[in-house]
Amino acid sequence: MNATPSSLGPLRGFTLIELLTVITIIGILAAIMIPVVGRVRASANSISCSSNLRQIGTAIQLYANENKNRLPSPTWSGIQVQFSADPDILNTSDPLRYNLFTHLAPYLVNFTGTGAKRFDPLACPAWFRISTDLTKPCYLARDEFTRADGFSFRPWGNANNGTPASTTLYDIETPSTTWAIKDMDKKNFSNTAASYYSSLPDNPVHGGHRNQLYFDWHVAKASIN
Repeated sequence: MNATPSSLGPLRGFTLIELLTVITIIGILAAIMIPVVGRVRASANSISCSSNLRQIGTAIQLYANENKNRLPSPTWSGIQVQFSADPDILNTSDPLRYNLFTHLAPYLVNFTGTGAKRFDPLACPAWFRISTDLTKPCYLARDEFTRADGFSFRPWGNANNGTPASTTLYDIETPSTTWAIKDMDKKNFSNTAASYYSSLPDNPVHGGHRNQLYFDWHVAKASIN
């Protein structure tokens, strides 16, 4: 029996020109997609950071509700994403005793045990891509506030000498326009003598803006001039 002849013609491979054309198209698509993916990732990191700051704001308000509207204090201006779960830590010399998350631990986690603990979920993901050392500050707390009448005070107290805040949230005249905590980097922290200064990001981790938590606990982007 004779085989039925194939209706297909002879198979032909790519010519060099066709192959180069395909490679060029792939290169163009990659050049288009890579920046898009980068922008999507940056946007997702910023959104996650904003959500983290809102959670921090909620915990601060819970603390204030139980402490006559006073903010957690004394608190270091450089906020590590670490805390100590030792209920007696304020009576020790542990540097974490004045870290914001140590004050807020009862409102964020089960407050048991001793020693330093990581609290990764509230680390800014964009910062976390640069540094995984949670012993270094991730956020910056407002060190001082001056009212329209000229009265100046430290809303978080003075951690350098262990002095708690003497004022309350009511002393902040315009909480919706007064930032409380924001992303930290070398461009917005000028104390080069600080032990952790060299570990800070050289530039804002979100590029053209920093996320800021205000004293009414909303979060907004602050454009960088």
